Amino acid sequence: NELNPKFKSEEALIALEKEVENHPLRDSLMENIDLAKKVLKGETNKASTRTLVAEQRGNYATEGAKRSINGAAYTSFAPFGRSVGKYVTAGEEIVVYVDADPNSPMPKLCFGQVGKGKNDWRRWVNLHQGKNVIKAPTDMNSAAVYLVNDYKPEEQAYAPKVRFEGGTDYPVYRHGETNPEDFNKQLKEYVSKVEYNDKAFENGNPKGKVFNIAELVSENCVITTSARGALEGVEWAGQQGYDVADTMDSWEEMYDLFQSFMGFDENAKEERHTPFPNKF
Repeated sequence: NELNPKFKSEEALIALEKEVENHPLRDSLMENIDLAKKVLKGETNKASTRTLVAEQRGNYATEGAKRSINGAAYTSFAPFGRSVGKYVTAGEEIVVYVDADPNSPMPKLCFGQVGKGKNDWRRWVNLHQGKNVIKAPTDMNSAAVYLVNDYKPEEQAYAPKVRFEGGTDYPVYRHGETNPEDFNKQLKEYVSKVEYNDKAFENGNPKGKVFNIAELVSENCVITTSARGALEGVEWAGQQGYDVADTMDSWEEMYDLFQSFMGFDENAKEERHTPFPNKF
């Protein structure tokens, strides 16, 4: 993701390259050195790359058990941390680089099938520090990629930083980050390339086509929907004088109301009465 200050110069990398020239693992080491050169020069493929810092909300089941009321009664997005904003087709290969403390527990990936799923709609992949070459399971339909971190700050030395290469980007509105008008334009352009027959993706993306998915993401809420449906929704909202930011403001307000209805209070003296760190 970024270089150690010790190797943050072309001279340092050239010296390192000479040092491993006769090493028995030269080919493997040179792969990392070549990547370091690209990072130094800013030549990593930004069009297909996404970098995220993992959230540290803790384990859903563990946190839920601590509360006076089971949060599962009102949540459907419990296990997830962050939406990557990419989908993969069955058997597709992606590369995930993990910057994390080796002595701390690691995050993992979830492939969440969109639309019709095969068996469990989720597929899980454990991550390790460094480079992870991952082949999406073949027994699933096209799936969105999520970065899942089941730990709290006190359980990890620092929040893992993860870079993703590969997959296909789809429109994601990130509340407070994305300009609503930019999202609308991106969504409209994306919808013009959508293929509505899910079976067409069994052997990868059809030429010039993309999967029918979009997401709206705020601090505590994730709405996964079809790209076509999202476009119709934002266009209708626009006619009423609203935009996607208003939509996510409403969802965040609803999230807070549910916490309140459950009797949770940020100032509660007992943890069992404090807000449950789930997601909608």
